[in-house]
Amino acid sequence: MWYEAKGRPERRMMPFYAHPSISMAWPFIRLNNLVLCQLVGSALLINKLQQYDGKKRGKITVHPTRKLLLDATDALFEKHHPDMITGQMILRASGVSHGSLYHHFEDASDVVETVMLDRFFDRAMKDIHNIKSVVFNAKDRPSYIEAVSAITVEVQSTKNSAKRIERVNLLAYAASRPRMLTKLAEKQQAVSADFADTMVYAQQRGWINQNLSPLSLSVFFQALTLGRVLDDISSKHTAPDDWNQIVIMCIDKILAAEPVTTVRP
Repeated sequence: MWYEAKGRPERRMMPFYAHPSISMAWPFIRLNNLVLCQLVGSALLINKLQQYDGKKRGKITVHPTRKLLLDATDALFEKHHPDMITGQMILRASGVSHGSLYHHFEDASDVVETVMLDRFFDRAMKDIHNIKSVVFNAKDRPSYIEAVSAITVEVQSTKNSAKRIERVNLLAYAASRPRMLTKLAEKQQAVSADFADTMVYAQQRGWINQNLSPLSLSVFFQALTLGRVLDDISSKHTAPDDWNQIVIMCIDKILAAEPVTTVRP
């Protein structure tokens, strides 16, 4: 935007911020614009973090027949290992015809694989949804660390042992099935990326060391939780309080806002 500078023939057109009525206030305008940009940036990130809402997932349209097949197979998981679930079992439990199954899925194993992936993805996203709530409600770093520690301890509690073992079974099951492994890779990437977004948000608040990779943090904390399965299957378990103490120390130190000195081998 330009204005005509009367009485200055050598520069007839001047930028709008050079006008006498604006030039004095220009530094404040720039400062306000900078603040506005930061607010808009934070708002966009918040919007991205809020895209997933566990309560809204049920609103996703699924064909009734497809849902019958998925729900029936999900119920079979409570009593049978995935390898033991056959197409006939799915058809009997769902009341769906053989032709309808192949209309919605490639085969019976496709139904089983889809249910396994959905169970993993829904649980993972619910955990991340809880973490997002913490991020939005935290007032400072101490309250953030305390809340994240509480959620992590809850997720890693002994009562969630079966979920961790199911996750390991999912990985083992997909390892020899290229079709399923491809789908799992996509869902795992979505989970890791969504979790990483919460780290970015906390870094912007100065609650997490900004030198650390958000994606690496995301993968590390998922691995920390999944690794508890080693204790789940052990004949002698660690004391919950001892384990929780280590977990809380990891969260507090690893997420330290102060730069961490790199230790080279």
